[in-house]
Amino acid sequence: MGDKVLVTGGAGFIGSHVAAACVERGYEVFILDNLSTGESLNTPDGAVRFFIDIRDVEGVTHLFKSERFKYVYHFAAKAVETVSHWIRRDIYENNLMGSINLINAAIETGVECFVFAGTLDIYNVRPDPYGIAKQAVMDDLLAAWNEFGLPSVTVIMSNVYGPRMCMGEVYRNVVGTFIRHILHNEPLPIFGDGSVQRPFTYVGDIAGEIAALPDNNDHDCSPVTMINPQQESVARVATLLRQHLRVPEHTDWRPARPHEEKVLALPMQVDRSWTSLDGGLRQTVEWARDAHARNVLNFRSSKVIPEITKRIPEVWKQYLK
Repeated sequence: MGDKVLVTGGAGFIGSHVAAACVERGYEVFILDNLSTGESLNTPDGAVRFFIDIRDVEGVTHLFKSERFKYVYHFAAKAVETVSHWIRRDIYENNLMGSINLINAAIETGVECFVFAGTLDIYNVRPDPYGIAKQAVMDDLLAAWNEFGLPSVTVIMSNVYGPRMCMGEVYRNVVGTFIRHILHNEPLPIFGDGSVQRPFTYVGDIAGEIAALPDNNDHDCSPVTMINPQQESVARVATLLRQHLRVPEHTDWRPARPHEEKVLALPMQVDRSWTSLDGGLRQTVEWARDAHARNVLNFRSSKVIPEITKRIPEVWKQYLK
C-alpha cells in the first residue's frame, strides 16, 4: 500500500477527481467530506471515507493523529462566492476556520505538503468574503511555512466544469446551472446578451496535475495557476449545451445580476494542450444525461441562510431562506 493522503471534499466535484487521480498514483486515499453537496457515489473505489465536517476539531485532530497523512489536498469549501456578502459568518466559519483546523493538524502530525484549492476571486477588484477567506488561508499557509516549515502549494482555478459537478449550485457554476435549467425546460439565467467571456477549464485537464503537485513542486507557497487560457462566451456555452442535449435554440434568457467582471494578468499554462469547450461539454453532458436517467444526478445546493437581508439581489431571494 502506498503513502496515505487525505482529500477533503473528496465526495464533491473537483475533490473526487483529485481523489481518483491520487488512487491512480498508488496512494492510499482517505476522504473527508460532510456530504453537504457531495455524493458518496463520487468517491473512487478503494478510498477510505470519513463523512465528518472540517469544522469538527476533535474529529479532524483524531483522524490526522491516527492515520499520519503524507499529503493533504484541501478541496472542501462552501462554494457560494456570489452570495458570500450575505453569509459572512457562515463563510468564515466553514472556509477559513475549517481550513485552520486542517492546517493545525497538518503541522502537529508532520504533513509533508498541504495542497489548497485557491480561487481567482482573490484578485477581485471588489473583494467578497469568499475570496477574503481563501486569501486568509493562503496567508496562514505562508505563516505556517515560515514558523513551522509546513510545505504547501495553492492551486488557482476558475470556472472548472465536467462530470460529477454539482448541478444544484444556483449562485455560481454556469455550466451546471445551464444543464439543470435545460433538463427542467426552464429559461437560462444569462447575464445581459451572454457576450461575457470566461476561462472554462475542464476538470480532466487539471486533476492529475493537482495530484502530482506535492512530488513536482518546490512547495515555496507560491500559487500555481491552472486555468485554460482560451476564454469563451457564456452564450456559446448555452448554444453548445443545447446542441448536445438536443433541444432547440431559443432566447428565453432570464435576466440576472451580473458579476463584477475583472481584467486579469495571470501566468497561464499555454505550453500544453487543453480540452476544447465543445469536447469538455460533450463529456459533461454525457455524464449528466446518464446520471439524470438513473435518477442519481445531484441537484442539491449548499444551504444558504442569509445573515444580512439588506440589498439581497432579487434573482437570489427565492433561494435564500
